[in-house]
Amino acid sequence: MTDTRYTITELAREFEITPRAIRFYENQGLLMPAREGTNGMHRVYSGATARGSS
Repeated sequence: MTDTRYTITELAREFEITPRAIRFYENQGLLMPAREGTNGMHRVYSGATARGSS
């Protein structure tokens, strides 16, 4: 089973909030995305994150 992955924009769209709100939740320690790309510049969220699981 492959887990769905979301960018910050896709995750924000899924929950009808802004990417800024996603970053706020990260700063509060509520979300912890994986970092990918050069120097870890891209946030990647798993389907478990979107469902509220850790």
